[in-house]
Amino acid sequence: MSHPGPEPVSSLQTFPEPTIGRGWGVWAMTWAALFCMALGLQWRGGAQGSDLGGDPDEAAHAVTSLMVRDYLFQAPGQHPLRFAEKYYDRLPRVALGHYPPGFYGLAGLWLGFKPTQGALLMLQAVLLAALGTATARVGAKLVVPWVAVGAGLLVILAPPIQQLVLLVMSDLFLALACLVATWAMAAYLERPSKRLALGFGFVAALAILIKGSGLMLALVPPLAIAISGQWRLVLRPSLWLAPLPVVVFAMPWQLFSYKFTKEGMSGLPVTEHFRRAFGYYGDAASHYLGYPVLVLLGLAALVMVIGWVRGRRPSAYESALWALLFAAWVLIFTVPAGMSARYLVPLVAPVFLLLAHSLCVWSRAAAGRPVWIGGVIGLGVLLTSLVTTGQWMPRDKNVHGYSAAVNAMVATLPAQPDVANDAWLVCSDARGEGALIAAAAFDAQVRQRPSLRVLRSTKELASMDWLGRDYTPAFDTETALLEHLTKKSVSYVVIDEGVPEAGRMPYYAQLKRALEQSGSGWLLSHSLPVVRGREQGKLLVYHREHYP
Repeated sequence: MSHPGPEPVSSLQTFPEPTIGRGWGVWAMTWAALFCMALGLQWRGGAQGSDLGGDPDEAAHAVTSLMVRDYLFQAPGQHPLRFAEKYYDRLPRVALGHYPPGFYGLAGLWLGFKPTQGALLMLQAVLLAALGTATARVGAKLVVPWVAVGAGLLVILAPPIQQLVLLVMSDLFLALACLVATWAMAAYLERPSKRLALGFGFVAALAILIKGSGLMLALVPPLAIAISGQWRLVLRPSLWLAPLPVVVFAMPWQLFSYKFTKEGMSGLPVTEHFRRAFGYYGDAASHYLGYPVLVLLGLAALVMVIGWVRGRRPSAYESALWALLFAAWVLIFTVPAGMSARYLVPLVAPVFLLLAHSLCVWSRAAAGRPVWIGGVIGLGVLLTSLVTTGQWMPRDKNVHGYSAAVNAMVATLPAQPDVANDAWLVCSDARGEGALIAAAAFDAQVRQRPSLRVLRSTKELASMDWLGRDYTPAFDTETALLEHLTKKSVSYVVIDEGVPEAGRMPYYAQLKRALEQSGSGWLLSHSLPVVRGREQGKLLVYHREHYP
């Protein structure tokens, strides 16, 4: 079959196809080594002994994963939306709707035999090792295998990714899916086929179902074709099979969940969002990846563009990686969602692979000099840049106290479960609420009591939108607040004084005054230390002495 376009000539000389490292055994051993390293990062960061409050979204991902697990293994056949609604009533940190179901389906199956926080963290280590291995496998198409493995190792040691392996989040899974989809598109550019086009489409659909930002992959095929100069691929029927899995599997969920996801949008005009995002992500990239990486990436992009203008096209794998990089930047600069350094995670692998390849080529390692010179230079520059950020080894996760509060309340539960409706109220910010709800969700005794509910102060004591805007208190007086606690059968209230003063909503003071006023019927039963990274304080646990 003839090639569907001009043979791409890389502006950065491409290394020959490696003759070693193709066997699955080599890559399985690579994954195993990276998995052990991922577990070591979790151990060093104290993830296994920490509560699930390292990020405001961490508990939501964990509780939703547990909900999917409980549905799959305990309630198959029930209406899924009704089951989710009942679960949310008990443990209001379910995020299905605000986030797609892709990560939760995987995590729910993973939790099938061991529904624990530790199992979820092990899944993160599995995904991180898979991301490093996929990086090395794709890199073996650009550089010699040992340099590719070194790039995969540096990817999992990049500060933003090191931080994520300590958390229960969907970003590592998203980064893996984006890289694998790009791998399929690069293979399609080399050898167009229906199988590869559909492979890209199915993995792209998975990425979108993991997180909405997976929509960046919609730009990868046109950008990769343009960068590689293979315009005749547009006329191939096989290319147009790629969108079909996305339309069939991912788009229905996007349409269904639009009313939820739009709540997370900032509402800024695109031009204003671009201005803010440019400054924010510029600072975040330099903070986590280092200025040498940014400078060399800019230089590599300039060399690629100049070569492209002069008719020298990058190879298929370079073109696809540049396409993923550009697509990610377009998404985060134009979609007015919240801004977080986590959104840089899908960019790390393509950035490191392109820089490793560029530095190897620039050192002329493939033009007669010993190959180890280019590899050492490339990996050394990347390593030096990461170390000089000051974020090379991120601080410990270190979130503690919420499980202790749950244990203290569980110790007073009656021996017979479900003797009466009961509720706990947690007064904290999103991180603290989530950490306590997650601790309760994974507690075996709480799980045996379906009538026990955990209530959130952000929902019970005030009204506000998803981003905390338009705050309105729910009660004008302490008396009305206490009556509401009685109506809701609240037996315990936990006030999180680990939240900094500036982050406390006005109802903090109102709730504390109500509980401590004479004749309220509430007593302070526990004062427990709480640590939230660098923030420290007390968890005040109040118990209802009697009903008024």
